[in-house]
Amino acid sequence: MASVQMSQTLRDHITTNYKKALYKTLAEVNNITSAIDSIVKHFKSDKNFQKLLDLNETYIPLAETLEQKYPSVSQYRSNFSKEILELQNEMGIICNPKRPISDNFTFVKNWSYPYEMTDYNGVVEKQEGKNFCNGDIGVSIKNIDFFYFPMQTSLSYNNWRTTTYSPYADSAVIITDPKLCEQLSPIGSIEVEVGKKSETFNEWLKTITTLKKFLDEVPSGLDFVPDEYKERLQRKTKPKKKSIAPPLDIMPDSLKNTFNEVILENKLLGDK
Repeated sequence: MASVQMSQTLRDHITTNYKKALYKTLAEVNNITSAIDSIVKHFKSDKNFQKLLDLNETYIPLAETLEQKYPSVSQYRSNFSKEILELQNEMGIICNPKRPISDNFTFVKNWSYPYEMTDYNGVVEKQEGKNFCNGDIGVSIKNIDFFYFPMQTSLSYNNWRTTTYSPYADSAVIITDPKLCEQLSPIGSIEVEVGKKSETFNEWLKTITTLKKFLDEVPSGLDFVPDEYKERLQRKTKPKKKSIAPPLDIMPDSLKNTFNEVILENKLLGDK
């Protein structure tokens, strides 16, 4: 088994994968995953969207076959898109049971929470929220299982114009269903817990110098290790070539004496 040093790059990979796994576990335990499944399932009930999903399933192998038959001259661009719809693993959500029920499962663009910003002269200005309704709560779900959705959505909790809490979304799905909003409510505490545990894990990982040491301590941690590092670990270590003593008959007398003295001294030290 080859020795693989625990580089900072490898630490970052392991910590990121650990963080994703932790988030996914806590989301499952707190029924966040169930809420997301319900949202995705709702849009799949749209017959036209389901037809597009079925068409996408047929298209993917056809595109692969045609790409092999008619390969692109560019290594950076394919002649055929890999799929009609792109898989997503994050979702931006606006929860608010006080909104009209007709808003449930609709999309909003350019949404932002009211916030305060300080201009270059130190003057504090209040910024009204865009497409905001009282009671709106922005929810950002990331690193979940991939899914298909009619629109790409995402939400950030901080606006670049200010350091205070100021969520905004280029596009997000609105949820007014009280049950779903309640299921999604633990996401804030989950993110705090993931952040703290990931930081603790990362600090411990800094004390580990090799991948083998990491796996000795946490055998199940292999799941967090990228494949390329697993392959390096499995490589057989080539035995070091034994140094061959230079022929004494071609060595200068002065070097010969020194060489013999070193050998004798090492033997004497070995006998002690």
